[in-house]
Amino acid sequence: FQLKFQAPVTRQALLFAYSTTPPMNYRLTEHDDKTSVPFDFSPGASASTSTSPSSSSSSSFYPYELKRNHGALTMFGWGVLLPVGAIVARYFRQRDPLWYHLHVIIQFVGFLIGLTGAVAGIALYNRVHSNFTTHRGLGVFILVLGSLQVIAFFLRPDKESKIRKYWNWYHHWVGRLALFLTAVNIALGIQIGGAGDSWKAVYGILLAVILISVTVFEIAFWVR
Repeated sequence: FQLKFQAPVTRQALLFAYSTTPPMNYRLTEHDDKTSVPFDFSPGASASTSTSPSSSSSSSFYPYELKRNHGALTMFGWGVLLPVGAIVARYFRQRDPLWYHLHVIIQFVGFLIGLTGAVAGIALYNRVHSNFTTHRGLGVFILVLGSLQVIAFFLRPDKESKIRKYWNWYHHWVGRLALFLTAVNIALGIQIGGAGDSWKAVYGILLAVILISVTVFEIAFWVR
């Protein structure tokens, strides 16, 4: 068939959807995933390949760009910097107060970078509405844990306070839980996002380096 318009068509949204379940009784099943891509018909090229300023600025919000930014920012911020900051806090306390300042700076920078990645993830979900409830739920829970850690920093009691040991217990174990769930969720995101072998290899190497470093430092911590 052919569509006819009374006026020239300029910018329209193209809808894409797919389902892995075959139709039953000539009825289509619910889509597994769907998205829309704006297409500029006036220059004869898609918005993603147009060189105009307006189209180039909007191309960064395409699902692929959002997915890549979401993965890269959260992997670096929460998957690399936060574990490094935790390593500094546990194994370099003999360099007081340098360890404390490094720990605070690294954790704040890592949290902000990861938060930017989380915002990209929310924007991605608003565009494609992917039904990845486990990944999204873990991400929200991790964001809550990270926010609580930031709040706890500003509510940190003095060393002489009677509740300081309880604050330390909370801060240490909530942080460890957040780091563990972050590693799980990053691996899950790489898998369900179809990121490819390169992403798996990069994060696998980073995670291996972190785990080996923690093992070596932990052995040295108990031996000394």
